[in-house]
Amino acid sequence: MKKEIFNYNEANILCPNKRIYQFYLYCRFLLNLKKIYLNEKVNEKCDLYLIDQEYVQKINTIKGSNKKFIIFFWNGQFDYDIYFKKRFYFKDKKIVNLIIGNSNEKSNLVLEELFKNNETQIIGIGLKNYIDINFTFIKVLLRFLIYPLYTIQNLCINKLIFVGFGHVEKNSFINNQNTINRNLFKYLNEYSLFDNIAKREKYLEDLITNEKLNELNPTEKCYLIQVIFRDIIIKKLVKFKNFKYFSNDKNLSVQRSFLFRLNHFLDLGPKEGGLKFYERTLTYIMYKKKFISIDFLPKIETDKDFFNKKIFKVKNFLTKIDRINKDLIGKKLALEIKNLFEEINKKNT
Repeated sequence: MKKEIFNYNEANILCPNKRIYQFYLYCRFLLNLKKIYLNEKVNEKCDLYLIDQEYVQKINTIKGSNKKFIIFFWNGQFDYDIYFKKRFYFKDKKIVNLIIGNSNEKSNLVLEELFKNNETQIIGIGLKNYIDINFTFIKVLLRFLIYPLYTIQNLCINKLIFVGFGHVEKNSFINNQNTINRNLFKYLNEYSLFDNIAKREKYLEDLITNEKLNELNPTEKCYLIQVIFRDIIIKKLVKFKNFKYFSNDKNLSVQRSFLFRLNHFLDLGPKEGGLKFYERTLTYIMYKKKFISIDFLPKIETDKDFFNKKIFKVKNFLTKIDRINKDLIGKKLALEIKNLFEEINKKNT
């Protein structure tokens, strides 16, 4: 069934409003679909259905022996365990999972080819989402009018920008209610208690020799390493003159805004690891942003020393970041970081 997916030119989508943009990105750039039908506007003659993790229960309401379903799980194995695993039974349904990020499931669909020039028509999209996707500049201008002072304060040219989760604050994981991944969040909170960057770097390095990683599954290992890596690299980069960090993108739409087109963007890969393309990468491609990708875990291997080798490379990279000139303009800073990553991430180094 996985190969058949790419024979389709159109698909129906069942998803909450908050996920329409993500579905659009995947349909356009990774599934190469020409037309998609949203929710109430589904085309019953179309046999391919893309189902959001929150709408899994709707599969049993769709009739037809030729119908095929792709279920999207947005946060890797974490969301698969929450929304699907052992919770639903589907009789005579043709289903494949798209677990976005690292996963242990063999039924997972992997999307590694980019259809950069594809165009996708959306049927059934509301006015707000239509403007959001097709006329993003209107959204940007509206936000400028709503938050003029904030926008002016943050406007910049020739900076290297990162948008997203970065800093790990003290005790930021202490109240996490996830019981499935209890050890993971115990270690993350343990890490958060260190009050300086040197101790945090030592915690990362010690993962090679202590037993913590042995108590985690591959997805948890990815998440632990990626969260620590993000925290340390952001803490280092904020000391650079031409680096700018946004913990979220709610008020400015920085990643899509034409106001920030003269900057470079930093893509650190998904926290769940195991993915070549994800929402941030596809957004930069769609809006023609200049960006660099620094991702040590785009593909997970079964080698027992795989994660130890990756931690060694990450630690080496973080150490050498300190040697880069802190006054470089954004373009040159991006190039220096990219070259350093490529040098360290070579095989057998």
